[in-house]
Amino acid sequence: MARPRYTALDLAVFGRARYAEDRISDEAGTLEIILEDESEAKLSVSFDAYLAFRKMDEGDALHTLEDISETSERGTRLYLVEDSEYLRWFHFESGTIHKGQKLAHYCLTTIDSVIDVISFEPPTVSQ
Repeated sequence: MARPRYTALDLAVFGRARYAEDRISDEAGTLEIILEDESEAKLSVSFDAYLAFRKMDEGDALHTLEDISETSERGTRLYLVEDSEYLRWFHFESGTIHKGQKLAHYCLTTIDSVIDVISFEPPTVSQ
């Protein structure tokens, strides 16, 4: 089985700032992740068409961070994940009812969290 490949997206939005997770909300079918940097500037990452998400402390995501280091640069980033074990697991758990639909695995890394999201569409990132 191939190892996952992480491609960084929206690099300009994150810049060089180091963001921490401020809060996650799941309301009315939208997953919103609020990030905050050292100067208390906030970013919102919103998924309007997501099916699943999971969150881990970055200290417990050692294999994910290693895979990111092999295929992309680390930091506060949003990645598109190819050859995703999480997406394979999702298809297995859902009885492959979404197989053939355009689903993607996105991974958001912060200074304290790794958040994985399965979504039909990429998120909206705004300040």
